[in-house]
Amino acid sequence: MSELLTRYYAQGGERDRLTTARGQIEFERTKEIVLRHLPPAPSTVADIGGGAGPYTLWLAGRGHRVEHRDLMPLHVQQLRETAAPHPEIHTTESDAHNPTPQNVAQEGEAAAGHTQTHTSPRDGRSPIPLHTQQAETT
Repeated sequence: MSELLTRYYAQGGERDRLTTARGQIEFERTKEIVLRHLPPAPSTVADIGGGAGPYTLWLAGRGHRVEHRDLMPLHVQQLRETAAPHPEIHTTESDAHNPTPQNVAQEGEAAAGHTQTHTSPRDGRSPIPLHTQQAETT
């Protein structure tokens, strides 16, 4: 990550970015797109580059287990503080080259059209897919 981006994210403004008027439009539109590809709950969903976790919290609120990854220690810390009452959320500092727990990646993935700007290590051009694992029913 560039020094400029690191400095920007270190200021902590990402936590509230989606609460602005423009940010609320982005948040609602992204949720619409994700819902097109999201399996029914319960499933495990990986939120890669999840920032301070607004989508992670939204997904957990819909009944999903969420594996959150972000490069910035501050974002991981902010989500840990917010997600404390949500045991279905797991967060760790990581990048897009090692995005998900092995069990999620092996079970399958659904391209989400998510608005993250990261690229897939597979070909360097494709958006990173939203990884999902369907829960087993007994």
